[in-house]
Amino acid sequence: YVHVPDGLPNETQMTGFTLEGWIRTFSLEGQQGLITQHDFPERCGIGLVINEGRIAFITGTGKKHDSASLHQTEPGLIRVQTWHHIVASWDGKTKRIYVDGKLVAEYPFAGVVRPGLSALRLGASGSEGIASNFYNGDLAMCAIYDKPLNEEQIQQRFADQGLKTPSDDSVIACWPFTEERGTQVADASSGGRHGQIINRGTWMIGGPSLDASAIDRHDTSYDPTLDPKRGHGLRLASDELY
Repeated sequence: YVHVPDGLPNETQMTGFTLEGWIRTFSLEGQQGLITQHDFPERCGIGLVINEGRIAFITGTGKKHDSASLHQTEPGLIRVQTWHHIVASWDGKTKRIYVDGKLVAEYPFAGVVRPGLSALRLGASGSEGIASNFYNGDLAMCAIYDKPLNEEQIQQRFADQGLKTPSDDSVIACWPFTEERGTQVADASSGGRHGQIINRGTWMIGGPSLDASAIDRHDTSYDPTLDPKRGHGLRLASDELY
């Protein structure tokens, strides 16, 4: 997973925010953290997770776990081995979840929301201070905004296919995964929330914009560094060999 030590201010009461990322999961089983600042059971903040095949959106108080802070979609909206664009937004009154540019769930919610005193993690969440609930799959172009994106903005982000970093002033963290090597993951926003890959990840993974079937495996003329539609992904898989 990716450990981001400089998380969101833990005592700040949020008035609205958005979590965004591209995922290509290898499994729908269990709970898998995607973008979280959430440490069960005493420091439960915010999170976007896979929960038994559903997309779940957590908006906690930053303190003890409250089941009323978790809302999720119906199962069947995401498939394994397939890129999906996932967005969770909250405007202070309503929580909304989008999959591939389409609104798939919304719930009234007007509670207190704080990130909580926990590390910010990509591909995991926390349990009693220790990383847990690891994601099994690929990530691309993950971002956090300090405001709710509207439907038009979300549809444009989906159409961008993970090739463009968001330019909105509300971006407080964005990880485009362009490094392609090493253990550091840079934050492309001005927030400085750089991450470190823990226990290895696999680079050189094309993003959601790449049509790998169009490239013959023996095509020696193909240069991925010259392909403007290749994109960038990071694989976080428990059984991956590099």
